[in-house]
Amino acid sequence: MENSPSGNALRLPSKPEKTIANPMASDFHPAYFEVRFRTDASVAVWPQRFAIISAYATTGETWSDERNVEADALLYAELLQRNCKPIRIVGFDPETGHSEPGWAVDLPPEEAQAIGLHFLQDAIFLVEGDVLLMARCVAGNPWVTAGTFRERLSVSRIPHGSPPVPKIASSSE
Repeated sequence: MENSPSGNALRLPSKPEKTIANPMASDFHPAYFEVRFRTDASVAVWPQRFAIISAYATTGETWSDERNVEADALLYAELLQRNCKPIRIVGFDPETGHSEPGWAVDLPPEEAQAIGLHFLQDAIFLVEGDVLLMARCVAGNPWVTAGTFRERLSVSRIPHGSPPVPKIASSSE
């Protein structure tokens, strides 16, 4: 199975329309190229550009449920502090059933990569228009095209076991 449909990458944000050859495409776990997404509510209008960030165990690691949920709550709080309006989105592998909750947020690519790195992520996704891109969580890494976003998106009830939107304590509590 070929890892990348095109083997090309985009370097953002300087010239997102410019495609450059990318030997790093083969460095991504093949599951990144097969990922599908689901939300539990229809989003009327997605931002023109947004990142998808998770705080769950990075590829190849196993964390306890408690650690995953705690990291997710901390990521959610971080995104709120940055004045984002996070949308719950779950990435999943249709073959294995593995799923990982994350957040769709309107952030500049470099900021999203820095947050991903802070939350110990290997890579994050970026959607620009309908193009699904991914990059390692280090600013300046090339963005690899992984396909289109909307053909990988479904609206369905997020399965039991996925954490709800974390409740953030107010300063008055």
